[in-house]
Amino acid sequence: MIRSVSMMVALGLVGFTAGAPLPAPIPPKEPEVPLELRKAQLKAALAVYTRQSEDYNAGRGGTGSDRIEWARRVLDARLALAGGRDERIAACRSYVDEMKAFEKVCKSKVDAGTASAGDLKVAEYWRIEAEILLFKAEAK
Repeated sequence: MIRSVSMMVALGLVGFTAGAPLPAPIPPKEPEVPLELRKAQLKAALAVYTRQSEDYNAGRGGTGSDRIEWARRVLDARLALAGGRDERIAACRSYVDEMKAFEKVCKSKVDAGTASAGDLKVAEYWRIEAEILLFKAEAK
C-alpha cells in the first residue's frame, strides 16, 4: 500500500513538472569590447583588404576568395563600430560597392582569359549576398 501511494505521488509530480514549461535560460552578457580595439581591428582589416584587392586586380597573386574574405572582415568590423541604423546601412552599402567592383574585375579577367566563368559566378554570389545584407539593414 505504501509503495503504491509513493508510486502515485511520484507519477503525479512527474506529470505536473512535465506539463509546465521551463523558463528560458538567461544568456551570459557579452563583455563590452573597448572602442580602441574595434578601431584597430577595422584599420588592420582595411589594410589587408586593400593589399589583397591591389594584388588580385594587378594579377600579382592573391585569390578572389582572399579578397572576399577580407571584404567581409571589413564589413564585420564596420558593423561592430556602427552606432546606429544609418551607420549599419552605410557599412552594408560600402560592402555592396566592393562586391560590385570585385564582380567587375572578375568579368574583365574572364574576358581576358585569366579567370574562369566559375570565378565570375562566385563574385556574382557574393555581390547578391551583399545586396541581401543591405536590404535587411534598410528594412530594420
